[in-house]
Amino acid sequence: MRRPQASKSTRFFGSTVSVLALGTVLAGCAAPGEVSVPAESAQQATTLERIDFNPDVPLGRDLAIINKDRSLRLGATSDEALSVFPAPARSYPFSTLPAQFGKGFKATGWDSDLRSFGCILYGEGSDRDVVVLAMETQDSVSEDDVASAIALYKKQYGEPQLNLPGKDVQYMIWERPERRLMLNVSTNSKGSRALTVAVGVPQVMGELGITQDQARTDWASAKETLSGKPAG
Repeated sequence: MRRPQASKSTRFFGSTVSVLALGTVLAGCAAPGEVSVPAESAQQATTLERIDFNPDVPLGRDLAIINKDRSLRLGATSDEALSVFPAPARSYPFSTLPAQFGKGFKATGWDSDLRSFGCILYGEGSDRDVVVLAMETQDSVSEDDVASAIALYKKQYGEPQLNLPGKDVQYMIWERPERRLMLNVSTNSKGSRALTVAVGVPQVMGELGITQDQARTDWASAKETLSGKPAG
């Protein structure tokens, strides 16, 4: 069952608030017992209006999300982002921002049955809007898919600054000055595995709950929920 455009957008970006929501929010309808976190209720009623963002950082300090042999870095335009992650046939576009972002921000992206991509753009005080957060989620991935993705990002950026391992739920976060990259693996109640990779300005990532502290909290909570007993 497909949702209206605004619902798809807020559900997609809201997925990062909790690892328990990852892997379920991109489906048309959540299964019983699965968690969906609307972006509007996930954060306090504050609005981010401005950020300090420098798109010109040395490549050695940069981070990106990768699609096949192409990389998407912060500072790209929406057209450049959608050329790296082109919308497949029978996908649905969205452009509604999460409620915590002000008028200086925009969103664009697409959703399909097993894969979704979205980015947040910022252009306040500039002559163009550029990507300050980009995220891709793939549903129903195999263990080999996950292993290949982890190997790819480790080869590109080395060991992550945070690594929370696990078969059913896993977090990796790489940190650079003015940059953050997250890789998340989560399993829903039906056993379907989702892989999410996101890169963004730390201030923007923080608005969506993509921080090391939140990852630790969500990882422990998810492990407890999946195992039926406290993590530790």
